[in-house]
Amino acid sequence: MSYIVDVTSNVRTPANVQPLSSLSDSHALSNKEIQVLQRLYAQQSAVIQPHAHSDMLNEALATLLQHHIHLRDVNGLVIYTKTQTHNTLFDQDWLGALLTRVGLTHWTGFALSMNHCASGLSALHLAARLHAQGDTRPIIVLCGEKSLAPFNKMAVSALGEMATATLVHPSEGRWRITASEVKHLGAFYASPESMTPDTKRTMMETFYPLLRDFVRGQAVDAQAAILPYNLNLPVLKRLARDCGWGDRLYIDNLSSLGHTFCSDVFINFITGLEETDFNSALMFAAGMGMTFSALHLERSTLSM
Repeated sequence: MSYIVDVTSNVRTPANVQPLSSLSDSHALSNKEIQVLQRLYAQQSAVIQPHAHSDMLNEALATLLQHHIHLRDVNGLVIYTKTQTHNTLFDQDWLGALLTRVGLTHWTGFALSMNHCASGLSALHLAARLHAQGDTRPIIVLCGEKSLAPFNKMAVSALGEMATATLVHPSEGRWRITASEVKHLGAFYASPESMTPDTKRTMMETFYPLLRDFVRGQAVDAQAAILPYNLNLPVLKRLARDCGWGDRLYIDNLSSLGHTFCSDVFINFITGLEETDFNSALMFAAGMGMTFSALHLERSTLSM
């Protein structure tokens, strides 16, 4: 069994949430593209951090350690989730340097990739499996990437920048992980730009029904909050209709923050709890590749 003990993130200030009109140069957004994002996808702004990548991650991790000082004295595991192969230098031990910087000198760290924007929940799935197999170490799942705009650009979102740190424990915490699932569809692993026209067309035609069937297959409590990733509002609303979620789908951050890679679902968890006092939740995300990840949570009495 695994439990989520705490989730922290960067401090979000009005200065960090920038209207799309101010990102036309940095994100190479034309007026027409901005209008499409606003009207079709309901995005009005994106969160942009003033920090470098390591400093952004350090802020979320340091905040977590302020709440749980004892972590510096124990052995643990940090899993950093990444969607981009080009956002860090593979020949530099930047993650090890970050752990040393915050005092986690007894901890081991590694990166989990190839699940794209579903990597955050895939890492929690991995953490739960490690605990189920007898690993007793606390685990921190660390998410967050720089947008690297305009090199990275999506038609359905202006990319945002937020880091999150999630502490997972094998025997106690505020939220019990009751189930998790990861599904890979390797036929669509290649970048869409590298696909044959037939493969790309098949991917576009099958993405929604495959995602719908994946989330429909999750046994969801009738009162559970639904915490998705922040991407493609029309698809999320269609899922809510097809799955009978009603107004339980939490999409309040999509308009202001944009798509923050793997951090989406964790930010939605933080702010969702601030706004509604739910006792159970389904978190889900989809990533290129394709990968679908889901996590079920239930409020626990075994708090640390």
